[in-house]
Amino acid sequence: MIELIPAIDLINGQCVRLTKGDYDQKKVYNDNPAEIAKQFEQMGFKRLHVVDLDGAKSKHIVNDAVLKAITTETSLVVDFGGGIKTEKDIEKALLQEQAWLQWAALPSPILNSSCNG
Repeated sequence: MIELIPAIDLINGQCVRLTKGDYDQKKVYNDNPAEIAKQFEQMGFKRLHVVDLDGAKSKHIVNDAVLKAITTETSLVVDFGGGIKTEKDIEKALLQEQAWLQWAALPSPILNSSCNG
């Protein structure tokens, strides 16, 4: 069975879509990502993929308040990515009980030692 997982991309705390990955060509779809997450939950979805595009660009988590709002206002399991580069970023994201981290494999001693115990 295939599980469909809706996604929300974030810039400045808003739901956005980029054209061809270009930050200068963004379309804002909604100012309240937590409300959109609630709508997905009401449709029967159990998971949500959230990408912090500000975080991806700045190399540290930026939209952690949005992640917190989504995980406290819904029961969705959130696959979260974007800007997870340091141990502090990992801790920020994992403070939200329903958040799962997504990041590219990095040759980072900090992440490797943290993840390997």
